[in-house]
Amino acid sequence: MQGDKLKLTGASTSGSADFSTSPAEGGAQWKAHFTWKIPQTIVAGTKLAGGIQLGVTVSNVQPDQPLQQGIKGFAPGFAEQIIAAYPATASVSKSYDYTLSAGTTGAFTITIEAVSSTVTYHYAPKPTTHTCKRPQSAYAPSARQAGCSAAVAFLFTQSGRPPNVPTRVLDVRTVGHGSGRVELTTEGFPIRASLELKTARVVLERDYFTAGGDRATQRLVFALAKNPDESFYGGPPGARGIVTGLMLVDSSDPSCTEGSHTGVREATLNIKDRGDDEGKDRVSLTVAGCHHESFSVEGTKRVNVVITLK
Repeated sequence: MQGDKLKLTGASTSGSADFSTSPAEGGAQWKAHFTWKIPQTIVAGTKLAGGIQLGVTVSNVQPDQPLQQGIKGFAPGFAEQIIAAYPATASVSKSYDYTLSAGTTGAFTITIEAVSSTVTYHYAPKPTTHTCKRPQSAYAPSARQAGCSAAVAFLFTQSGRPPNVPTRVLDVRTVGHGSGRVELTTEGFPIRASLELKTARVVLERDYFTAGGDRATQRLVFALAKNPDESFYGGPPGARGIVTGLMLVDSSDPSCTEGSHTGVREATLNIKDRGDDEGKDRVSLTVAGCHHESFSVEGTKRVNVVITLK
């Protein structure tokens, strides 16, 4: 502002300023009152009737003589000025329709100028908000990510003797559960590589005959790996699947202990929920370096997998 002669009063989208000369400085004396108003919100490509308003009034001119005072407004695609020519038109005001170019996507400013001083208003784009569609279960098409996600949870049980286990094994039972989130496309389809599980736990129990003919049970407990490779996939409508990495955290099988040459015994869990296709669920557990503890079972009544999206 110019010294202490111009006093500014401003609101969010309107303002005024008063200018007065100082008698102590001698010469002609006058007062000028400037007003303006600009839009609160501007939508690119939309016409705002009277969107920018400018006004100026000149008074108290001593000695009485012709005097001009003006106010200017500047915006993208807009540059206007009005002038009060005292005494003929001591007070003038004007409203201007304003349309921001439809192609404008970035930030911009509107500036008001009076008596060599300026007031600048900054406009920033409003963040785009996406409408998240309800999660779908189907083949996920290649589509733009919408910034939406869904909660994922799984629960499975399996019992019975898998076909690929040693003959001395009587029964294998597994139970597992976990939860996390998966990102969605604009159509609500899960994005395969975006799965991020927060929890996972799998317990495997195996009944078998020892070399001496006694019956015994071994128990292995798996937890979510520290940096698992994870994916969520869909099949026919209603079907869902999850693949994730696990690590062995407790074992009563001396031939398959928690540690390995890498320091952690890794495993891969692959489960399928076939939806309405009863009896076609699948559980597959592959334990690194422990083939006798690995198995895959599909399509029996003793395999039940439930994967939910919310």
